[in-house]
Parts: sequence; C-alpha cells; structure tokens
Amino acid sequence: MEIKFSIIMPVYNEGHRLVEAVDSLYRQTYSSYELIIVDDGSTDQETIRLIEESQDRYGWIKMIHQENRGVSSARNAGMRAVTGDYVVFLDADDRLPPNALSSMRDVLEQQAGERLDMVLSNYENIQVNHGRIIQRCLFDRSAIYDVENRDELIRLLYCNGMESGTGGCFSYEVIQKSALFFREDLNVCEDVDWFLKMFFLSKKIAAIPNFNYEYLTFGKKRIKKLERYISQTRATTYWVKNLRTYSISPASQNLLMNAFVKTYILFSIQIPEMEAREQQQAYRICSDSAWTAGKAGSSIAKVYYSMVVLLGAKAAIRILHILYAGFQRRKMII
Repeated sequence: MEIKFSIIMPVYNEGHRLVEAVDSLYRQTYSSYELIIVDDGSTDQETIRLIEESQDRYGWIKMIHQENRGVSSARNAGMRAVTGDYVVFLDADDRLPPNALSSMRDVLEQQAGERLDMVLSNYENIQVNHGRIIQRCLFDRSAIYDVENRDELIRLLYCNGMESGTGGCFSYEVIQKSALFFREDLNVCEDVDWFLKMFFLSKKIAAIPNFNYEYLTFGKKRIKKLERYISQTRATTYWVKNLRTYSISPASQNLLMNAFVKTYILFSIQIPEMEAREQQQAYRICSDSAWTAGKAGSSIAKVYYSMVVLLGAKAAIRILHILYAGFQRRKMII
C-alpha cells in the first residue's frame, strides 16, 4: 500500500512567500501527498487570492479558513483534517527540497515489517537577506532507534541546543491515538514542546542524513519580545517540572534540562531590548520563574539563579545582557 503524506501549512499574511512553498511541493519526486493549508485569519487580500489560486491550480490542496487564533491552533486544525499516514509540517515561508518526501518514503518502505513512528533528517537554514546557508547536520548516517538506544538519539538532537523535528515526518496513527495537539498558549517553542512529546510516544524512529527542509529566514520575526518570553517561560517551566516523569536516563534528562534552561536564559537576557512598558512585566516574570533555572542543576543554571536571587532580576539581566553582547561582538571579530 502506497504511503501518503499529509503536509500541514499554517498561513497568516504570507502571500508573497506562499507560492514558493507550494511550488516546492509541486516539484517533489514523490506524488502521494496532500497539502492542508490553514488560513489563520489572513487580513491582506493578496494572501487570500494566492491561496485560492493555488487551490484552483493543484488538486492536492485542501483549504481550511479560521479566525486568527495563532500558529498552534492552525496546525491543530490541519491535523484534524489529515487523511494520510504521516504528517509533515511546512511553514508558508519555507521549502521542501525535491527529494524530501521520496527519501522519507524510502526508509518507511524499508521498515515495512515494523512501523516507524517518526523519520528525522537534517535541514538547512537559509538566511535570505545575507545570502548565507547554514547546514544543520544532526545525522551523518542512517540509523534506527528504539527505546533501548534512544539516549544516543537524544544526544545527537540536543547536545547543541533545542530541536523541533524540522524536516521530519510523524505517524498520524500515533498522533491520533494520543490526541497529541500543539499547546495553544504557546507562540514560541510550541514546535519544540510538541516534538518532545511525540518523541517520547514513539517506539521506533529512523534518522537519515538527507537535508529535507529549507528553513528560510528573512530578518527578525514579528512576534513581540514579551510574548516570546512569556511563551518560552511556560514551555521551560512545563519541562523542568515534568521531564523526570519520562523513561530516559539521568544523563539524557540533564542534557534536555540544560538545553531548555540555556534557551530560557538567552530569552531572558533580551529583556533590556523590549519596549520600556513591557520590561517591568518581563522582569516580574523573570523573578517569579528563576527557580526554573535553579532546578536544572547545571553550573550555568545555578549561576543564573543565584544572580537573580542575590541582585534582583533587573540588575542580573542587565549584567548578563552586557556580557552576552560583548561575547557576540568578540565572536564577530574573530
């Protein structure tokens, strides 16, 4: 039986980039797929027109319109409409390389005797404004991971930061049985949060060395820094509280915990860049959630926690912000 992919694409006023994302699917060398475009209440007429034109042009596009509720809600609406075997997430301003679906199909068919719950791959970060391509090479060979050797996969995924399964596909059967949806109270880290939950539900995972996703960046995201910080704090707090309930080794728990806390600290030291009226609320959140970092146990987390407790959130963050800015400038010079 032919494997069918369901590609979920949330759209909000990205009409000028949407066409390229859709065309990247038209160029796929594997043709058993559907594209579910979820219009999250777009307000510009160009986006609405291009979505309708794309649907008229390609028979494999489904359309869902909803009021603006955010990217998590849009992805959830898309998942309720899936008819395929595996789900792929594609943002409206990104692309899939031509062989992305066929390379995942190949490994899924090779393991036909035992269902794979997830296929992971490498991806490229294309910085359009700067003309740079940064390859995120997580896997240098194909491998199958199960519960017994999952710690090795965690090490590959999280030794250098957070990952969200970009360029992967996910069993819809597992998603359906577990009723696994995106947290709609998150607008940052919602993909990291969902991916980790899916990861722990998966019994067998394949990793392949192909570059199966082109993540395009055009400049700063439009989400306000305060909203990003609140969302990041919520996600970090959840995982610091709950990570130890999952069946993984202490080493993997520490690795994941530290990855979350480091990301959280990086968000925290951006508070001085917020608008003045937002900083007061952000410092209050920082002070209230400092225990999150303290629970992680790493040296950097302990230093951060101690600084916030002893100096107060505002002074601690301003010092760290200055130190980090100096570190970044030094990196650029070197």
